[in-house]
Amino acid sequence: MIRWNKNLCNLLLLLLTFGIQANTWQKPVGRINNPKFPMTVQVVNQTEFELDCDLTDLSPDTMPRQLPANEKLSLVLENSEVNISVSYTQQNLQTPPHFKFEFIPNSSNSLTVLVKPTQEPDKLGDEIGEVFDIQNTGAIFVY
Repeated sequence: MIRWNKNLCNLLLLLLTFGIQANTWQKPVGRINNPKFPMTVQVVNQTEFELDCDLTDLSPDTMPRQLPANEKLSLVLENSEVNISVSYTQQNLQTPPHFKFEFIPNSSNSLTVLVKPTQEPDKLGDEIGEVFDIQNTGAIFVY
């Protein structure tokens, strides 16, 4: 339970008054110059495992697409409000290996994302997957 002391109330009031911007304390991991939407994003699975990959637009027909090892999948981002999620499929993995992303801009409306295996987690929640966010400024963040 949170104890509502004076400092916490002042911080909350300050944030609500001036607003908080997503990723204020996080640096982008990549950038696309002068991004244009819709944007084609090609996800390349360089791991040894099948991945689930899809958009986070929450439409009723959105189902994770399976991306086999060493294959690629193209997705179209209609706008910067939609992110792309990547996670391991349910394959009886006791401890799923971690992965990292490499972002390669091809043009202002095309991006290649390499999903590579790594030995160390870089984000809290790596075990359940990660989401990458391409903002209208061109900044790319990973959550």
